[in-house]
Amino acid sequence: MREVTGLMTDEVTGSLLNFQAGGLREDGVHDPSGLMRAFLDDPSPDFVAICEAKEWHRDGERPFLAAMRELSVLSGRPYVGELHTGPIGTAIIYDPNILCLLQGEDPRYPDRRNRARFALRADGMRRFDLRTEHWSYSDSSERFARAQRLAQYGTSEIPTLVMGDLNESASGPDFPDLDWDTVPIEVRDYVAYRNEHGDWMRQSSALDRLTGPYDAASGGRIDSSGFHIVAEQDPLAVRPFPATSNVRNLHVDYALMNDAMRRAADVVAGSYHVHVPAGGRSRWPSDHRRISFALRFRRDRKAA
Repeated sequence: MREVTGLMTDEVTGSLLNFQAGGLREDGVHDPSGLMRAFLDDPSPDFVAICEAKEWHRDGERPFLAAMRELSVLSGRPYVGELHTGPIGTAIIYDPNILCLLQGEDPRYPDRRNRARFALRADGMRRFDLRTEHWSYSDSSERFARAQRLAQYGTSEIPTLVMGDLNESASGPDFPDLDWDTVPIEVRDYVAYRNEHGDWMRQSSALDRLTGPYDAASGGRIDSSGFHIVAEQDPLAVRPFPATSNVRNLHVDYALMNDAMRRAADVVAGSYHVHVPAGGRSRWPSDHRRISFALRFRRDRKAA
């Protein structure tokens, strides 16, 4: 049951958006209008993971505070948030009526960057980690190294979500692909590689390191590190999954859940959604599309 006040709930809604350059224009002014357009559609999320919070630390975090204020006015929610390390870092915005922040990131340690630990306000025993990631757009080895670091949390006893622009696609037939010969050769190997036959294929190694590669024989994933793609956990999600890029036909923005989260909560059937913007390019909120989903925590289990 979910009350309007949000003080009793076993269901939470989340969204992810890579907000292009954090709304920073060429004249040096931050413009949050694209962020607002991205969140005109339902659902109104309980938490939002943001990539490309570019220079949101500036002037005492004024761009970050302005973004939260505008989202609060739009949604009627008293959003607060955490801004993570880096000039083009990540951010988490959340409704404090629904979630209670227990621990923020510790940038001294690589595996504690971009991490926040939450408890449900209605039940402090239900806790989870949210890791907001933005992986390299050009270096597959760097993406793989980050996946290696995060892999240990797939089997952690702490329910965990990893959300972000991972800049590569998962393997498997449900994810869109490109005609790689149409991609300029100077940037093609950013997200693709040549197979043993000399054909260009989309790069999936880092993401598959966490979720396991797709196995055609079984019709599922094998050798997972304990992470699961939220979209694949929704039996009513539209398949094949739409692209999450507005620029190329690739699905590169992901929410992942670890084994402990899958034991603690279910993805609400039909809740996974890629928000495809209407109108021409000038009306796009960003060069990426927002994704949304809902989790329903099981009442017979308590998170670590």
